[in-house]
Amino acid sequence: MAYIVCDSQTGENEVVDQVEEAEKDEATKEYEEELIQSNWNEVCEHFDDMELKDELLRGVYGYGFERPSAIQQRAIKPIILERDVIAQAQSG
Repeated sequence: MAYIVCDSQTGENEVVDQVEEAEKDEATKEYEEELIQSNWNEVCEHFDDMELKDELLRGVYGYGFERPSAIQQRAIKPIILERDVIAQAQSG
């Protein structure tokens, strides 16, 4: 699938293919991760690092989850430690 993008300054149209769109999505993800504000600096990149109970961990992997989402990486650990947490996940 291709997209047509119109430059608002020049009025020229440009066809953007999926590869460029995928690169844009990756850049967008990196930008959005930089915008996350928190007083909690620890990020758990794997469910194993979150000190979850074995039963829960087996259930997580049993349902096919391999890596936590960005919000899970930042929110699960402070919740387990009974810290006050206000979190908002990216929609989509």
